[in-house]
Order: sequence, then C-alpha cells, then structure tokens
Amino acid sequence: MRILHTITGLQTGGAETFLYRLLSVIAQKKAATHRVVCLGPPGPIAMKICEAGIRVDFLHGTGRLSAPKLALQLRRIATEFEPDLCVGWMYDGNLAAWWAQRHSKSRAIWNIRHSISDLSRERKSARIVIRLNALLSRSADLIIYNSQFAIQQHARLGFNNSGAIAIPNGVDTNKFFPDAAARKRWRETLGIGKHEFVIGHVARIHPMKGHAILLQAIHKARKTIPNMKVVLVGRDANKNNHVLRQAIVENDVGDSIIFLGEQSEVGPLNSMFDVAVSPSEWGEGFSNTIAEAMSCALPVIATDVGDSTVLIGNAGFIIPPSNSTDLAEALCEVYNKPLAARSVMGMNARERIVARFELKRMATTFQDVMTRTGGRLDRSNH
Repeated sequence: MRILHTITGLQTGGAETFLYRLLSVIAQKKAATHRVVCLGPPGPIAMKICEAGIRVDFLHGTGRLSAPKLALQLRRIATEFEPDLCVGWMYDGNLAAWWAQRHSKSRAIWNIRHSISDLSRERKSARIVIRLNALLSRSADLIIYNSQFAIQQHARLGFNNSGAIAIPNGVDTNKFFPDAAARKRWRETLGIGKHEFVIGHVARIHPMKGHAILLQAIHKARKTIPNMKVVLVGRDANKNNHVLRQAIVENDVGDSIIFLGEQSEVGPLNSMFDVAVSPSEWGEGFSNTIAEAMSCALPVIATDVGDSTVLIGNAGFIIPPSNSTDLAEALCEVYNKPLAARSVMGMNARERIVARFELKRMATTFQDVMTRTGGRLDRSNH
C-alpha cells in the first residue's frame, strides 16, 4: 500500500515530530511505500525524515498566494505516485490531502493535532483554513485527533466527526529516560550548581505557550525558591526576542533565565530539570514536551488545556490556564518536597508513559488504522 503524507511544514513542532517518529517505526522496511509532501520549505524534521530513507518533496509555498502553484505541483505528484491513501497533517496538510485524493482516486485520512478553545484567538488566515476544513470534512474517510478534547471542539465548529478517533502522540521511552550523566553534563555546561532548582519550559515562542504567565509566576515564587534557574528551550527562545526580553524586564527575573533556543535533541537536556512546566493558555491537544518530560521521570506542572488531564493523571499537577498565582504555588509545592518524594513523582510519571503512551503502541494503532482505511484500494499487486 502506497501512502502519501501531506503536511504544512517540517519545522520543529508537535505534529511534525510525531510524523517523523511514526514513520521511523512503521516505515523501517517499507520506506519506498511512503512519500511526504511538505508544502513549505525544509526544516529540521524534514532532514530526519530524509535520513530515514523516505522521499520528501518540498513545494516551498510561502503563503496563501502560492496555492495555485502548489495545487499543480501536488496534482503531478499524486498522479505519479498513485497513492492508495492520502494522509493529511494539520489544516493546510488536510486540504492538500483532499486535493491529492481527488487526483489519485484514493482514500484519505486527516490528522488534527491541535485544540481550539476560541476560534477568534487564531490568525485570520488560519480561521479561514479551519472553516474550509470543516466544510470539506465529509470527504475524509477518517479524521484522527490527538485528544478527545479536540474531537469535541471541532464537532462544535462543524467538522464531520462520524467515526473520528483519538490517537495520542507516542513517546520513545528508549530515547526519553532519566539520565544522570546528561544531567551532570548539561548543568556543568550551563554553570548550574548541583543544588539549584531548575525549571524547564520546552516550547516555541508563541502567545498560546504561556511564557508571559510563566515569567509572572517566577517573579512570585522567587522568595520561596531563591536558588531557581529557568531554562527556556524552543524556537525563538533567545535573548534577541523582543517580546520575551520585555516580559523578563517587567518581572525582574533576568538573572534566573537561561536561553537555549531550538535544540535538535531534547531528551538528554530534560534530565537537568527538577520540574517541567507547560503553562499553555490554549491550543494544546496532547503536549509532546510534557509527555517527554514525564518519560524522563520528571515531576510536571501543566495547565488544564487539551488532554493534559488524561496525559498526566495523578502523576503531576494540573492548574487553570492564565493563572500565574496557581503556577507559582505549584512550583513552590514541588520545591518544598523532599528529594525522595520528587523522585517518586517522577517515576510515577514515567511508569504512566510506558504503560499508556509508548511510541510503538501508538504507531501500531496508527498503522492498523491506515491499513484498514486504505487497504481496500491497495494497488500494489496490480
């Protein structure tokens, strides 16, 4: 069975990372049966997919005005590749899958790995694409979400969710694990003392990711946690980011912040944290970064956005979004716990990931769904 994946871009992000991890499991011996079309330019995830032996076509779209050119390129690829199944990733990728499906007479699966608490918070161009997804959603043979929460939200936006299913993102627990050597190495590299309390936030800079709330919480928690360091990891998380710099100055926390920017390998650096936070205000479906931190046996604090409650269960703290006071109190509570109690929290978190969200289990589920959906049109033996 030939499968054509269409995705908006292949920069570092949740959907992009999950696509790579999925392909690394299910396409190990069948790379030629998968092909990826990236509507935008190359990125770090694209290189990883190419290194796995899977062909990636870059269409270099730069905006909505390039849509006619992209449509022609995509039609040519779909006609040439003759997929049995077109799998869309994210809203623009879903529209591309719809278009490829029309020109290859195949089946289609859409992937929506995003939650929408308030459509007005999305960019105007994104709102248009989301509405168009809803309008065309009946053409998809199946829509896969990464959270039950997102299924409910999109149903209210008019998506045809008959038969829709939720498949959470999976974590490679062999790559994300507690690593004492990496903890020592990273702390020495960054000049962090053995007894300093390190808070990790792994997320690109975007209003929905809650950096502003985190910095307010850090200001409030400083009296209780005088020896804290806050490590910011992710795209644009650097000293040159004007919005971030301004928020740091306003909260007078500059001496506590360490910028790491975008990192290709996040697994080892998780081990230097004492707690991982996800203060997202909206938009999360299933948080990769929190799941990865849990797999590294870290206590976690996350806002009640998307399926965070399902992910964390009783292995961490769930707080309301946009509430810096609750976040500060949760940080202080973790700080005040004895090291042994923190360790127990972390191991409970890892055990939960291993039991419920391990990558191979999710990949097997995904592969079974793709086989059932596209199998009836499999032309590989024709």
